[in-house]
Amino acid sequence: MPTHHLLIIDPSIKVAEDEGVNELLALWPGTHDLCRPVLEPQTAHMMDSYDADAIVVLGSAASVFDDYDWLRTLHRFLEPVVSGELVRPLLGVCFGHQLIGHIAGAEVGFLREDHSKLAAVQTTHFAGSRLWPDGDKTVVASHREEVKTVPDGYRVVARRGESQRDAFEHDTLPIFTTQFHPEARLSFIARQGIASASTSARSHVQNEVGVDGRGILKGFLDLALCPY
Repeated sequence: MPTHHLLIIDPSIKVAEDEGVNELLALWPGTHDLCRPVLEPQTAHMMDSYDADAIVVLGSAASVFDDYDWLRTLHRFLEPVVSGELVRPLLGVCFGHQLIGHIAGAEVGFLREDHSKLAAVQTTHFAGSRLWPDGDKTVVASHREEVKTVPDGYRVVARRGESQRDAFEHDTLPIFTTQFHPEARLSFIARQGIASASTSARSHVQNEVGVDGRGILKGFLDLALCPY
């Protein structure tokens, strides 16, 4: 049987998302490449080709409007996938969600008028997704920007409190995005100051957030393993 290959792009600018990457790899039976264009610039060449069968773009403290060489490279790399010129299953998380929306022509801006950051464990409601069942999911959110409009060809499949465009799907292409962090676990939550280190907080994260987030990641990765 052919081996499926996953490209994970971690555009973190301060701390590598090792925990999130491990969550993805625990669900992926094939090979993978890990591109960290800021923290490990020697891996940026992985965005020179489209050998991967599926692509995941994780979160970052960067903005889609920042003027970085690596961001321009990532933008160019994603353009043919987002346009449908090259069909690949694509998942964008938080910054990845915003960047895909931006490339697709949506407006991206601050979530709040005072530009403050939202960092919390919250409930998002899925409806109408072809990957994920309808219903509430407990998720980790950490962002100060959001996608303000729905890009052409996409639909909203999850809504959460202040974030009413919390997840997108393309109508025909295998492109999926989430503003929240399905890959986030204890170390990410601790860095964001979302929950204390108490036993009850850890239990909540490990159970509800872990189960729901893992189900969301698995839905995408299972699709990526199928012919498309």
